[in-house]
Order: sequence, then structure tokens, then C-alpha cells
Amino acid sequence: MNLKFPFSSLCGKKVLLLTHRSADVDALSSSASLYLIFKDKCDITIGIPDSINGDAKKLAQHYSIPYKINPNFDKFDAIILLDLNSAEMLASLSESFSDSKAEKFIIDHHEFSKKLVSDKNSFIDPDAISTSTILFNMFKENKIPYDKTVAQLLLCGIITDSGNFYHADKEIFIDVYELLSKAEMSYSEILNMLALEQHYSEKIARLKAMCRLSIFRINDYIIVFSHIGSFNSDIAQLFIKIGADISFVFSEVSKTELVLSARANITVQKKENFDLVSDIIAPLQSKFSGRGGGHAGAAAFECKAKLEDVKSYCLDLVKKKLTKGKKVEFKEYSYD
Repeated sequence: MNLKFPFSSLCGKKVLLLTHRSADVDALSSSASLYLIFKDKCDITIGIPDSINGDAKKLAQHYSIPYKINPNFDKFDAIILLDLNSAEMLASLSESFSDSKAEKFIIDHHEFSKKLVSDKNSFIDPDAISTSTILFNMFKENKIPYDKTVAQLLLCGIITDSGNFYHADKEIFIDVYELLSKAEMSYSEILNMLALEQHYSEKIARLKAMCRLSIFRINDYIIVFSHIGSFNSDIAQLFIKIGADISFVFSEVSKTELVLSARANITVQKKENFDLVSDIIAPLQSKFSGRGGGHAGAAAFECKAKLEDVKSYCLDLVKKKLTKGKKVEFKEYSYD
């Protein structure tokens, strides 16, 4: 991808760094890195639609990174989108972004579903493990100096979005080696800083989600479904860690709005060429007119539909993908 971002054009301007709703560590780390490098060169603001997640909030507090929830878009000369691939991820700010006359850029590592900015201002690498990875390589390519704090923040983004290197390639370890050398912190120190004690509400949510598990086997693969009021993305990843090959965790945000977090382990991705975005999310969008995105191993979807209808369709899609041209062995497991 093109790494020649026009950083020099930002100097002296009013710049908004805008990330996605419920901003995670990679979103916060990439935004904070740009903020720290350019805060003395331009009037720069980090904007987050609606909410920030607990891990990212803790990181912002640790480094005293200021941000604004639902900032006013007036008078910004430039808006840089970070770590998002659709206008829907801007939630309540999507209309303000669309109406803004500011010059717009995007730096991201997702496949984008709809073009948000012009091609010349799009810096997107779907093969990158995180937006922090892209920024690190941009800083190197453009010879942008950065200090140990920026190195630490970029490491946080890379570590969390790679699932502690579960989804890593050899290039990532080269980047991490360089960043650790600059950060003046060990890997264990970074992990300790990222550690967030679970609130009792998350503990209860995890246990409830376990009690509501539906377990299926399609040939050699285990597929699980559950539903919970919150923490669905964390719980979807938890199910992968404890043995599921593919997990779907739903949250009913309201009587009419349904949110799905899905995960797939590296084995099913590689052996079956399984991709959550193309094999699951895209068909869901066509059938239920919802919105979603993500990566081969981690994706999300929102729509107005009944949970059982979406669940049933997800299971059909997985079965179709995993059994194409093969003998089908299918079993649903009970708790008896």
C-alpha cells in the first residue's frame, strides 16, 4: 500500500482524528500516536462516536490522552478516519461526517464496504494486523520521529489487535522488535499495563453466556452460539480460546436492534478458506439489510431482525461453506 501520507499538509490546521464507536485499544493507540506527534504542529483533537471501551479508556487515562465523545465538526480543516471501514461505525456522527466540508483521509486495516473518502486520501491495507502497524510503517517511510511513549502506544495496538500475536506473521515480530527497542519497556510490562481487572458484571456476563451456549459439530469443526446483554465481542473470543472453531454471540440492544460478534480460529480459516466477512457478514447484509464488517477471523454485524432468524441463517451459511463437496456430519449437542 501507499505509505506516503501527506503529514506535512496538516501543520497549522485544525485536525480531527476520528475513530469508531466503542473505540478499542488499536483505535485509541493509533489516534493517540498521531495526537502526540502533531499536537505542537497543529490544532488536533481525538473524536470518538458515542463511547470508548474499558481497555482503551484505561490506556487514555494512563497516558493522559484527551479525547472528546461526539465532538462538534465545525471548523475542522481535515478529518482523519482511523480503524474503521464504514460510515455506520461512526454511529451518531455519520451524518456530521458526511456533511463536513473538511478534507477527509482514512488510515485503516479493514476491507472497506463503501468508499468513505477519495482514493488518493485512502491508506488502507487489509493485510495489516492493526491500524497501529500501518502508522508505524508510515512513520518509518516518511521519516517521522517519535518517542518512547508513541512506541508504547503502537505496541499496545498491535498486541491487542493481533490477539497477543495469535494472528501474527513474521513481519509483525520485526516491527515489535523495533518498537520494543524504542519503547524502553519489556513485553511483560506492556501486558501488565494493558491488564484490566474484570468488573463483576463482565464475570456474570461470561457465566451467563456459557449457560446459554448452543453447540454444533459440522464434520470436524465446533460452532457455538450464545446471547448476552453486553461484552459479546470478548465472549466470542473467549469461546474460541476454550475450544470452538467458530463462535457467534448476539446482543439484543433493543426490541428491534440486534448486534452480532463473530470469531473464527486460524485452523478453520486456513483449512477451509473460511472468511467471516465474505462467507457470513456479506450474505447477512444482503438478507437482513444490516451493516457490518471486520476480518476473516473477527467480524461484527448489526441489523433489525429476530435473533433466531439470524442464528439459523448463520448456521446454514457455515454448514454450506464447510461441507461443500464433502460428506456432511452434523450434530447438535445437548447438556444431558
